Amino acid sequence: MHNPWRATLVISSLILLLCPVVLGQDSTGQPNISEVMNALDQNGMGQARVGIRTLRQSREEISGVLLQEDYPALSLFYSEGFKFVRIENCGVILRNDNTQLISHSKLVHDPTPGERVTAELFIPLNRLSLTKGRKPFRHTYDPQKAQLLGTWRTEFKSSKPLEDVVLTVFDSAGTAKLGVWKGDTLTFTFDNKETSEKFDTAFRQAIKICQPIKYLMR
Repeated sequence: MHNPWRATLVISSLILLLCPVVLGQDSTGQPNISEVMNALDQNGMGQARVGIRTLRQSREEISGVLLQEDYPALSLFYSEGFKFVRIENCGVILRNDNTQLISHSKLVHDPTPGERVTAELFIPLNRLSLTKGRKPFRHTYDPQKAQLLGTWRTEFKSSKPLEDVVLTVFDSAGTAKLGVWKGDTLTFTFDNKETSEKFDTAFRQAIKICQPIKYLMR
């Protein structure tokens, strides 16, 4: 006799076996997401200057009533020292307890000279694109800019035009919240090409592991 409960159990088991994010490791023995992030943490992440860019906001009106002013995209870049803290459901937390704003768009207010802050970055890997963004490229030939911001930059973008990446800035003690920024673009900039390329490869591997699996139900 057909047993519907047994059939349900078999289907559920197959779904678990097919999903590397749930189990942390796929059937081919590829490293799980935590292993990838720990490897990044030990091989270059702390050297990266980290940047976030917001989306451009278009002017929006309804029946002549202004709902939103036109606003350009903004960029902020923080000094090196970010570390992997934890990951939950492909949401990665990076944190830097002693960083400073080293470059920013003109419309962003200047920080207090010498101000050190704590920056926490939330990155939903499952919402980042494998094809958008840019592979490592040399973003400057200016020696002074290179010394401050790094030379070789890799860029990652949200798969949809949404501000999925969240940067929260606290005071130096890490207690008082100073601001929250949301963006669709994330950058990591390094002093040399080799480190940038290795980081890019590993980070895209993490994004790939976290890509949602779509099941076709018939």
